[in-house]
Amino acid sequence: MRKLIVTLCGLGVLMTGAQGLRAEAPPDNLVPAEVEKQDAEKEVIGGAFPGLLLTPRGAQDDRDGKYSQPYHAACCVYLAQTYGGGKISGYARRFVVHVPEADALPLAKRVARMLLLLLGENRERLHVDHPRDVPTVDVWLTRQNGQRGRRGNLDR
Repeated sequence: MRKLIVTLCGLGVLMTGAQGLRAEAPPDNLVPAEVEKQDAEKEVIGGAFPGLLLTPRGAQDDRDGKYSQPYHAACCVYLAQTYGGGKISGYARRFVVHVPEADALPLAKRVARMLLLLLGENRERLHVDHPRDVPTVDVWLTRQNGQRGRRGNLDR
């Protein structure tokens, strides 16, 4: 299992390839007709690297696999799969950004948009993508830095 811990501006971020304990999450792949059926807030992302953000309604009951901290909200990041002329044939879930509480969802969505952009740039310029055995990467935005136990930006 691959894990990466990064601290950006005091914000603890834990990224894992394997899923933590997860409540019912939206499916790994969606066709456009299925998007509206999801019980989630939806945001379609256009531009050079199109995608979709789904934020499931209601409290989630997730825990990260390393520290077992509770996370009650999440934003799923889907990469658009396109064909001839840029038409979208479906969406593949690539990231799930977890936050401790729903009040941190605006930050989770900003991180989700950034991850979609970085994934697009990686694919376009470096021809690099997630390993096939890890199609979805979980990103855990924590209130505490797991390495030092210091308070992070979510409390500010």
